[in-house]
Amino acid sequence: MSIVTDGLVGYWHFAQGVSGSTWENIAPATKGQYNGTINGVFKQSDGMYFDGVDDKVVATNFSAPQSITVDLLVKRQSNKFSYLLCFDNETIGTALAIAFASNSNALQIYYGINTHTGTGSKTTTTLVPLSTFAFVTLTFQRTTGNAYLIKIYVDSVFKEQFTSNPEVDFLNYTYVTLGMIRSGYSPFQGGVAFVRLYNRELSASEVLQNYQNGSSVGLDSEPPVSTPPAVTIVSTSRSKLSDEVGMNQSIITFKFDQDVTEWRVRVLGIDPNTGTLADSGGAVAANTNITASVEWNELYQEGQNRINIYGKGKDGSWTAYSS
Repeated sequence: MSIVTDGLVGYWHFAQGVSGSTWENIAPATKGQYNGTINGVFKQSDGMYFDGVDDKVVATNFSAPQSITVDLLVKRQSNKFSYLLCFDNETIGTALAIAFASNSNALQIYYGINTHTGTGSKTTTTLVPLSTFAFVTLTFQRTTGNAYLIKIYVDSVFKEQFTSNPEVDFLNYTYVTLGMIRSGYSPFQGGVAFVRLYNRELSASEVLQNYQNGSSVGLDSEPPVSTPPAVTIVSTSRSKLSDEVGMNQSIITFKFDQDVTEWRVRVLGIDPNTGTLADSGGAVAANTNITASVEWNELYQEGQNRINIYGKGKDGSWTAYSS
């Protein structure tokens, strides 16, 4: 089962789309439109980690909807007061913020103009534990005027709901900051595996569907785990070489199990960049025979000289060294 994609406008997952200072939005309908800019956050094996000092991720140019759902897989590593996720407007300031209370596990919601001054807020009864990942879902559904019905789930279990005061329309945001409020006040310390943003309220069954996908990406288009190209030797004209005419060259025919962007034949060495380069070439389709030559004067010494063949896959990975 995949995650819910109806209404999915923003999706940032640690396992896909993180490159340099960019955290790509992989939501199928808006892929690449709301990419996050990474500032100090670093990737680990289970999520993106924030140091609680100045780390953040910022995504811009949103067109705010009337209702939203936020899905997060988050691990807190400090019980200090901190802002996890903030929705900001260039003109009115912070429109909506999701935070953690000081010295407790309570989730807090701030809404309205310049929310860090307390224009509108709610300290909830929902607790989010320390030092372990929790699946947190919040839905914001407009009721009347600028009031919103807010529902909170943890690990797909409904916890509570309340209606916000009729403050200024706090979903009138243009950019999103993960890890702190935009001024840098009270940064978050811990890990975030993913953030999903929907332009509608998810139902309880849809929240459960997302939860059941765990930490996987959960998209139908999710690429399989990549493996380096594997090489198969089709034939070798000679296994022994010397400087004698007719014995000074070996022709090797081989192929790879997937498309490669380039290939190399190396004498000795321990990877595609070491040893003597005997032959090389560019892009070749999967299972296409490739012919290369090894000359006697490319051997290092008398006796055995290990020949290794490497192919570079489309994801940049090379065939593993075989000793």
